[in-house]
Order: sequence, then structure tokens, then C-alpha cells
Amino acid sequence: MSGFDAEASFADLGPDQQQVLIAFALGWTGRTRAWVLGLLSELSAADGKNRRFTGEALQLLIRGLAQTGWLIDLPQRMGQWQVTPNRRSAVFLKAIDGLGVTPLRKALGAVFRFDDSAPSAWTHFNETDAAATIVRLETFGGVPFETVSRLREYCRFGLSWQEVVDAAITTDLDDRLFARLEPPLQTVILEQALARLLNDWVVPPIRAVELARRQVERYPASEATGRLRVALAEYTLWSDQPARLPELLRPLLDDIAGSQPSGRAGDALREQAALARSAMAAWLALQGRWSESEHAFEEVLAQLRILGGKRKGLLPEPFALPYVLSLLAQGSPVHLERALKFCLSESGKRQPSADSGWGLMALALQVRRGDNRLDLGSFKPLSDNHHVYRIDLWRWLMRAWLKTGSESVDLHPREQDAAH
Repeated sequence: MSGFDAEASFADLGPDQQQVLIAFALGWTGRTRAWVLGLLSELSAADGKNRRFTGEALQLLIRGLAQTGWLIDLPQRMGQWQVTPNRRSAVFLKAIDGLGVTPLRKALGAVFRFDDSAPSAWTHFNETDAAATIVRLETFGGVPFETVSRLREYCRFGLSWQEVVDAAITTDLDDRLFARLEPPLQTVILEQALARLLNDWVVPPIRAVELARRQVERYPASEATGRLRVALAEYTLWSDQPARLPELLRPLLDDIAGSQPSGRAGDALREQAALARSAMAAWLALQGRWSESEHAFEEVLAQLRILGGKRKGLLPEPFALPYVLSLLAQGSPVHLERALKFCLSESGKRQPSADSGWGLMALALQVRRGDNRLDLGSFKPLSDNHHVYRIDLWRWLMRAWLKTGSESVDLHPREQDAAH
């Protein structure tokens, strides 16, 4: 960043600069001078001459803070500034620790014209930004999230509570902020971060994998961290680190072996243990122990059907894919028929469709069985340097499985790019 002094610290700033920076940090996202002036007024902030801040004085302070790398302007949002992202959470938490949540909450409520001290039928947030700013303050200020969640009732007229929570907590979460969350909320956030990494291939802003591993070590015997262990097992398989699985999943398997839990908690624990066994079955497939893997999967699927009362979507994708591969590898008509039924069931369609991974596998199975003709266009990868399509994983797998002979196949330049 131009003009940024890496050795600068908040304590080196003048009192006026500190107050302005705190106001911007509380606003978090881009804010105008008028907004900051309003918040400073509600906080009864005074400059070095014990006078209220003026627009002209604020403009000079903003300019100075920008020149020293503390603030950045947002070109796409004319006239708006925000604290430089790598400094923002530190200043934000300093504001909370120094001023306290209660007065800050009151000031932000006044700025956003939101007052729930004596709520009526018409009390509501006017926009997601207002709700997210207040939820962010309370959550990282130590207010129990169960208490924070009471604000959900004021998200009306199309306002989404989930969007508010995402904007307030997860979007710009860093390690410093993560440490301020309650352990149960930390676990939920890590589950969501791993889900985005696994399902959308979006790298989260926090070190989700490392933090998740610490979390399950710190809280080994809880239902929530059991779910987190399963998510970590999915990541472990996708990232080709299967040797980590036994140590990771042992607590889940030991818990169910050493107790007979009942009720909802017991069902949840049994489901997690079954998913842990499916991860181990997937590991067998990765070792080429196809028959062992198949039988282990069949036992798990039978149990999950009883526990969940459904017949599809029982296994996470990183576990289900090795199950089908174990059937394809054995290759008998019985195995191919079983694989086809599973893929069609997972795709949710009676006939194969190239618009999903399971549909593509079903289509490839029909081609191998002679029930459909081979059209490589259905298995053409679409990824390029700008976007990766997850379905290409299935396209490459099925192209390799359908290929006959030992000669290499020439790839179109676009397909070469997709392969890289």
C-alpha cells in the first residue's frame, strides 16, 4: 500500500486521529464524512480544543490518515472511506475494549435510527448494513450470541437474518476476530468455512483447516465438534492426506463404541460415527482395496438409511465418490448396475443428465454398458484460467474411465488449459 508505514501503531496517532479512526472502524465498511461526523457527535467526541469535530477538520484528518496508510478510499463508492483491511479489526476491538459495548451500541443505534429499548410492532432495521453493524459490535464485544440473535425479529420487510450474520461475522473474519467468538459459534463458523471450501472451492478468509483442527483437539467430546471432525475428514480426503484420518476420527468411533447414547443426541452421535466409518471406507478405496471398501460402504449406507429415514444424499460428496469408484473398479455387470442406480438416485433424475457430476457418471455407466452412445462433448471440460468448474472433476474421471487402448488422446488447446 502506498505510503503505509509498517511500524506505525495506533498509539503513535494523535487523539483526534484516534477518535476518527475508531469511528471508521465501528462503521467497518465504506463510510462518508457525514456518517462519521454523526457517530462522533453521538459519542460526544471532542477535538483537542474540546470542540465538536467539524466537516472541514474531519476532511483534513481523513487526508492525513489516508496518507499514512490507515484509511483507504473506495473508488467504486464515491466519497466513502474505510480503515485499511489489515488494520481494521485491531482498531475495531480497541474501540470496544476502550469505550465498552453499551455506549457504542447506543451511539450506533442513534446513527441508524434504530431503537429497540422500547420496541413496537414497527421497530425494525432499515437495511442490512445497519443490522450487520450492530450485530458485529455485540458479537465481538462479548454479548452471548443467543442474546444477539434476538435482533433477528427486527429483520423484516425482506431483510435476511442470514445475510446480516454473514456480513457481520463471516465475510471479513480474521484470526483476531475469530478468537473473540464463543466456542460454539467458532465451531459453526468453521463448519461453514469448510463447507464453502469443499463445495464451492472458495478459500475462506481465516485459516479454517488449521483452526478446525485446533478446535476438535480443544473440545473433543461435543456433538458440534463431531460434525466438524466429519468436515475435516472430507477435506483430508480431497487434499490427499488420508493418513490423518484414523487419528482424526478415532474420538468419534471410540465415543460410540464406549457408550449407548439415547435420544436425539444419541442419533446425532451414531450418524457422525457412521460418517466417520464412511471416511475410512473411502480411504480403503484410495488404497485400491475395492471389495473391502464396497462392503464397508454398504454397511454404513444401511445404517444411515435407518437413522435418516431417506435413501439419497446420505454421504458427503468426498465419501460418496470413492464408493462409486470402488464399484467401477470391480467392473462386473452387478457392480455397474449398482453404481448406475446409486448415481441416478443421487442425481435425482430417472435418466442421466450432463448437468451434474452424478448425472455424468450415470451417463458414462450407460455408455460402458452399451445403453447409450459415447459423445465426448458431454465430457468436455469447461474450466479456464478465470473460472474452475467443479463438475470438471467428474468429466476428467469419466473420460479416463471410458478411454480404451493405451494410446494418448490429443487434447484441444482449451482442454489443455482446463487440465492445468
